[in-house]
Amino acid sequence: MAAKLAGAALGAALLVAPHLLPTYYRSLTLAILADVALAVSWAFFSGPTRYLSLATGAFFGAGAYTTAVVMARLPWPLPVVAAAAVAPGRPSPPRPRPSSGCPCSARSTCPAR
Repeated sequence: MAAKLAGAALGAALLVAPHLLPTYYRSLTLAILADVALAVSWAFFSGPTRYLSLATGAFFGAGAYTTAVVMARLPWPLPVVAAAAVAPGRPSPPRPRPSSGCPCSARSTCPAR
């Protein structure tokens, strides 16, 4: 319950912040959030696989360009509402890992392997 309340408070703060912050701090906040989004997306791919992929940066650039073009042509709330309508509501549950036939949880040091 507390997590939902904290999430709602954060969401409300993010909705109100663009109207209350000066231009410099608004721009700084958006740049920081964009860098966080890029870092998280790169960590999702490169972390488990240990591959160096520059495609993340390419998709990020294409998304930034598309966002700039759309935001220049439409009033501010419309692209945000469209993005919220397209975004998934909940993440999908994790897929079960393939079993190696080992009944214990310590698969790397299992004596039955």
